Amino acid sequence: MFSESLPYFWRVFGLSFLIGLAVLAIFIPLILVGVLTAGVGFLCLIPLICILIPVMIVVGVVVEQAQTAIVIENLGMFDGLKRGWEVVKQNVGPIVVMSLILMFGGGIVGFIIALPFILAFIPIIFGAMEGEMNTAIWVGIACVAGYLPIIIFLNGVLTAYIQSAWTLTFMRLTTPQQDKDAPILLEANA
Repeated sequence: MFSESLPYFWRVFGLSFLIGLAVLAIFIPLILVGVLTAGVGFLCLIPLICILIPVMIVVGVVVEQAQTAIVIENLGMFDGLKRGWEVVKQNVGPIVVMSLILMFGGGIVGFIIALPFILAFIPIIFGAMEGEMNTAIWVGIACVAGYLPIIIFLNGVLTAYIQSAWTLTFMRLTTPQQDKDAPILLEANA
């Protein structure tokens, strides 16, 4: 399985790397403006950040479809990106519905998965505020360490589910569907 997925790995990695560089090229100047103006720049950038959030969601959906296109249709990085954009553009309604379902559903499940992890940090935070290493800190550290493999496993299951849902969505939207109400023409034996 590893050797069969290797040809796609570098294309998918390259696409993710290029998108990551583009995001860094956008956000590093914004962070510098905020830091150099002692935080006042962040207040001025709030409208821009509010615009960037939906743009980044759309880019994420297009990249998700592009990665699926690279693997399913054996495309290159840029052809996969074009194909991902075509799929999103031609199927806006289903893509929006799936995005909302997977974003909110994944967010809720992710929060439930992370809740024990968050609760385990509470004794660590209160113990650190007191400034001494007490039993509560050690219990919190033990709980965090014990739950870490579980949260990694559950997050992997959630990620696999979301990726599978996007892959099935791509396949469903790109596979031509026969009209179920159309009559079936059979050849006559004459």
